[in-house]
Amino acid sequence: MLVRTLGEGATATVWAARHEQLGAEVAIKVFHRKDLPFHTVLGEAKAAAGIPSRNAIWVYDVDTFGGHHAIVMELCADGDQAARSLRDAQPKDHAEAARWIAEAARGLAAAHDGGVFHKDVKPANILINPSDDRAQITDFGLANPALWRPRSARSRHAAQATVALDDLIESPLSVVDPLASIRGSMRLGTPEFMAPEQAVGLRRDLDGNHALDRRHLIAIDVYGLGATLWYLLVGHPPFPLDGGDPEQMTPAEIMAQVVERSPPTARKANPKVPRRLAAIVDKAMHRDPLKRYRDASALADDLDAWRTGHPTSLDRGPIARAAVHLWRERALTALLVVLAFITAGSTWVVRANDARIREQSSQIEEQHLALETQEVSFTDLERKHSKTEAVLDKTRATLESTRTALSASDGAIHQRDAELAARDAQLQAAADQLAAAETALTETSTSLDDTRRDLLALQLDRDAQVAQLESTRRALADTSKQLDRTNDALSTATENNLDLRHTVDDLEGDVAARSARIAALEKADAASRQELATLRDQVAQARQRITELRAEADRLRALQDAPSGG
Repeated sequence: MLVRTLGEGATATVWAARHEQLGAEVAIKVFHRKDLPFHTVLGEAKAAAGIPSRNAIWVYDVDTFGGHHAIVMELCADGDQAARSLRDAQPKDHAEAARWIAEAARGLAAAHDGGVFHKDVKPANILINPSDDRAQITDFGLANPALWRPRSARSRHAAQATVALDDLIESPLSVVDPLASIRGSMRLGTPEFMAPEQAVGLRRDLDGNHALDRRHLIAIDVYGLGATLWYLLVGHPPFPLDGGDPEQMTPAEIMAQVVERSPPTARKANPKVPRRLAAIVDKAMHRDPLKRYRDASALADDLDAWRTGHPTSLDRGPIARAAVHLWRERALTALLVVLAFITAGSTWVVRANDARIREQSSQIEEQHLALETQEVSFTDLERKHSKTEAVLDKTRATLESTRTALSASDGAIHQRDAELAARDAQLQAAADQLAAAETALTETSTSLDDTRRDLLALQLDRDAQVAQLESTRRALADTSKQLDRTNDALSTATENNLDLRHTVDDLEGDVAARSARIAALEKADAASRQELATLRDQVAQARQRITELRAEADRLRALQDAPSGG
């Protein structure tokens, strides 16, 4: 039972509801499009349902409401207090913002481990659970691009809204060349938080099981996390630049800035941002996807390390790490320094020589160990090289057979396309025939109504003439009686009687003619009824034929949508 609206997006509306079977409060995402295939909705549900993390919204079921497909999922709320997204949340300090993004990164890392990639990470898609202030990633809609229909790149853009475009932005070679392997025409995402390679356009067939494609897909989500943290630290999205209003710009204009220019660093946009935290944001939003964090877990580790005062992966060198440790433990460090100065004078000379000797001995042992390790590594490399050659030969054979199978599948797909086109033509012809039959049926029904009206008028006219004939007959009987009683007016009565008989004969002839006409009209009405029944049978047969053709077309489309290998 739907209770209240939680939010509305480009493809669906999210409701708070009570699930009768589960007996629990849930959230229901109801998609706007009624023509959305069920397997498309099921794909998004499966993508989110397989994420084993408390930092991702759980999916329970797929259902239908009022003809619209819907996904039943975890309600991120505490009683009447609904969750708020990071778009509306205000962190109390930089550490809380870092914690939220670290938790969202943990949820995304679990999704990546299951082969699911978000591709639309932004503040609106990260919720804060009011029960424990925990960040949870939600809305894996772009994990399945079939939910989206491309629109014009010239249309105006609502702030921080997801768009789907199907054309390319021209960009400098310095941006395009490193991404040549993943470039394509699909541009899905939110322009203000979109990675540069996403704004250029991605291949539709990026495969998370392929090592390089997987690295790029992870890098897109890492960029979204960095841009979202930038938003929390600065107060507005990284793009558009120069204070531009996104609602006054087209998506293509914002994407052009993403492709061609870099946003200012978080520290430059807000000097209050700590330097080491700003360095983490800069790495997550690096323009080269291969120079960002290798995965979402690495970003979360650095954010947690910064929050707890430990060295991050960006604190390179022993001096930087020592400085972090000293600053974190500055009270203890001061005490140790005082004690060290007290004892240093008496022990330094004796221990210096011993330490030098131990250091040299240790270096010699380390060199021997390194040499032995290199010999073992060289042997392992030779063995791995032999195995790799064998695997490579087997892979080449498999690739060749796969190419042959793909060629055969392409031929089958072309044949299915031809059959589908022929079925569509038959369906169109049957539809035209049905339209003509319906037009003829309408005209016949109109003619039948006119005939019925004429028949009713003639019947009324006949009834009036029959009444007039009865009246005339009664008058004739009265006249005959008057003729018998009135012998003196015999000649006059005789003339009147002849006139009346002529009138009666004329009326009887007119009645007979009208009766014959009524019989002819009734016969025509019966013929029209028989013709109408025939036309109705033809329309029923045509509709049955159209139903059969549509079922056959759906079957062919399902075969065409099925994977080629199947």
